[in-house]
Amino acid sequence: MAHKRPNANRASEREPLAALTPSPVRRHLASGLMLTLGAVLVYVAFSGWNSLNPAYLALAALGLSSFVVAWRMHAATSKSLHLCKEGVYSSDGTVVAEIGNISRVERGLFAFKPSNGFLIVLKNPMGHAWQPGLWWRLGRRIGVGGVTPQGQGKVMAERLHLLLHNQD
Repeated sequence: MAHKRPNANRASEREPLAALTPSPVRRHLASGLMLTLGAVLVYVAFSGWNSLNPAYLALAALGLSSFVVAWRMHAATSKSLHLCKEGVYSSDGTVVAEIGNISRVERGLFAFKPSNGFLIVLKNPMGHAWQPGLWWRLGRRIGVGGVTPQGQGKVMAERLHLLLHNQD
């Protein structure tokens, strides 16, 4: 479950060191592609429907799931991520990671990270959360990126790395 940031009105917390905002074109393109995938899967499932074949049921379920993911992606990418001295937060106040809980940042070529993004490794696991196209959190790992610009992701990763290095 995502946590909301306490004391969100303090001025120091509202001054981001870096921001990661999905571009409208990528956001609509990604959502549109998921909708198209869902439509194709549902069409194939119902065009070949002649009995209760499990394959057709699976295609229909995947198609409907694609519609849900497209809707969630469109909603999630309307927000942005902000790096503050206290941690990484969503623009709606959701705590993605607190700075004291971040162990390291991985942005290498072979890191398991989202497209145009980076990976945050936590000291202690947080609850699972998923904002498709923007970030996900699973145990001790947080993937940041997806439909976000590569330059903004690189800047945020470097500033987070410097913030962690200066803290030690």
